[in-house]
Order: sequence, then structure tokens, then C-alpha cells
Amino acid sequence: MPHDNRPVMVCLISRQTMQNLLPILQYRPQQVVCLTTREEDGSREHLADVLHTQQIALDAPLYVDAYVPDSTTQACREIIARYGAERLITNLTGGTKVMSLAAFRVFAAAHVPCLYTDTPHRRLLFLHPDDRGAETLQTHVDVLTYLRAHGQIASLRGSASRLSVPNLAAFLGQHIAELDPFLSRLRYELRDTPGQTRVRVAPQGRQRQAVAGELLLRAMRAGLLEARQSGPHEAEIVFQDVQARRYLG
Repeated sequence: MPHDNRPVMVCLISRQTMQNLLPILQYRPQQVVCLTTREEDGSREHLADVLHTQQIALDAPLYVDAYVPDSTTQACREIIARYGAERLITNLTGGTKVMSLAAFRVFAAAHVPCLYTDTPHRRLLFLHPDDRGAETLQTHVDVLTYLRAHGQIASLRGSASRLSVPNLAAFLGQHIAELDPFLSRLRYELRDTPGQTRVRVAPQGRQRQAVAGELLLRAMRAGLLEARQSGPHEAEIVFQDVQARRYLG
């Protein structure tokens, strides 16, 4: 039986599931192991659902305290002891800054490659080793996979497709990775108010603002919402109704 040279990929989990999923689909690792908090375990479960459909193995997660560095440090050392540093590659994009910094310190010291998912520029940046250049992010996902990765189940046809906006759906499909930070922020702002149709949200980064602005413009043309600038870097969104909110949320 030939030796499997694929790496074991370590992922730090947060609500921005695509930053974890896209590198996994690009590398198709032998195994994925997640560092997560109890609060973000739902995001890990959504990721696990997609990996199951992709037939990518997922090991038992390691739970850490988001703001206690030693908690992440201990978990990273356990992963190295379990798999061996030479088999690992680490995605530091998710988690809290405390988790990312603690993980980087441990894995870089053990000479484990550490990457960061730069979705606006569609590339993987390597924080360690220093001499490893950026790689083009070649992976794409369809809208249904995107929704599943965020815990939403959708159908291409039938009664489950309650709102049909084909042109907007096509734009979402083409720019889903770039839009993920904005949509994640939108879901976060709406999380505790299921009936609310008015929200304020701030896209981050010039390119993200541009693609998020184009999305809002297209959604306005489709009659789903009204949007206006309410601050230097903030937009106020008023959805037509709860169904329109659900479509983007």
C-alpha cells in the first residue's frame, strides 16, 4: 500500500468557516484536527458536515479557552505529540488573536508550516517558514456548499427555494469567498433578533467594501432591501421583509 504523503491540517475555528474550508479543499489533507472553543463548536460542526460530504477525515476536536494562551499552547503541543511535527500544516486564520498567536509560537518553533487565508486576494500566505511564498487559492465552492458550511440547508428546486433571485445568486456564487467576511458580520449582527429587518454593519478592507457594496446594490435592484451609508465605514440595511433578510443571512 503506497504511503500517504498528504498532511494533517490543523484549523483554528471561528464563525468565518470559509477561511478554514477553502485551504482544506485545496490541500485535501489526510486528516483535519480542529482547535476550537465551546462557544464556536457550532461552526466546527458545520465544517464537519461539509467535510463528511467531501470524504475528508476529521479527528476529535481539542477545546481551548479563547483568552488563555496556555490553553492553546497545551493543545498545540498535544497535536504535535499525536501526529509528529513533520506531518502537520496549520491554518491560523480562525480563532481569537490570542489563540492564533499562541498557536503560531508553538508550531513555528516546531517548524510546522503556518498559513493564513487571504480571501480578498485569493491566496494563501505563509507566516512560517519565512521563505515560503504565497500560493494562489484555486478552490471554489458553490452556493449550496457555502450555505451548508454555515449551518443552512438549501435546495436547487422545490418548495425549499422560497425566494428566487437568479442574478443575485449568480453574483453570490462568483464572489462567495470575498463576500464571506461581510456575510459573516451580517449574520453576527442579526443573530439575536430573528424578526429584525434593520441592521447596521461595517465591511472591512477596501476590496471587501467594494464587493459588499456591489452585493447591496444588486440586492436593492432586486427589491430585497434598501441600504445607505450611515457613517464613514458603516452601512444601514433595511430589509423588505423577514424573508429577504433570511435570503442574505
